[in-house]
Formats: sequence, structure tokens, C-alpha cells
Amino acid sequence: MKKADSMVEALFNQIIKEYSGDPDFVQQITKSQHLWLEMRAADLNTIFISKERTAYGGAATACKCDMLADAARERIRFLSGWTDGIPEGDVCIGSRKIKR
Repeated sequence: MKKADSMVEALFNQIIKEYSGDPDFVQQITKSQHLWLEMRAADLNTIFISKERTAYGGAATACKCDMLADAARERIRFLSGWTDGIPEGDVCIGSRKIKR
């Protein structure tokens, strides 16, 4: 999980650096990143809502780590559109790069 989170952070920082000349974009992707972090935590807290440490058994910690890592991998795929690009011809490319 820590490796995936580090990759998300590195990718996000790379995007901020590459798009530093577009303050509106930087503001929006920063907002998106903050909201994603909040949503990820809220989703996990919804699944594991009980405050009792033993409520979900011994595997709960591993399950939480797996879920956080899965969410980070999804975020990496999303953010990669601004670093690696989207295939040419995709009509929904928006502000993302064209893959070269």
C-alpha cells in the first residue's frame, strides 16, 4: 500500500510541475486529489464502521491495506492520463495529453 501511495503522490507532483503554467488546472487537480483522499478514507470507514478493533477479525488490517492499494492503483490509472496520455482519437480526452 505504501508503495502505491508513494506512486500516487509522485505522479500528482509530476502533474503539478508539468502543468504549473495553468493555474486553473493546478487548482482543479489539487481539489480533485484532496477530495479523492477524503472519499477513499470515507469508503474504508463505511466498510469498517465499527470502532471495536476485533469486530472484523484478524484479517481486517490486511483487507484495509488491500483496499487502499486498489484505490491507489485506480488513482494512478486516472492520473496517468496527464503524464502518459490518452490514445489519439479518444473524443473524451479533455485536458489530458495525447499518447505518443
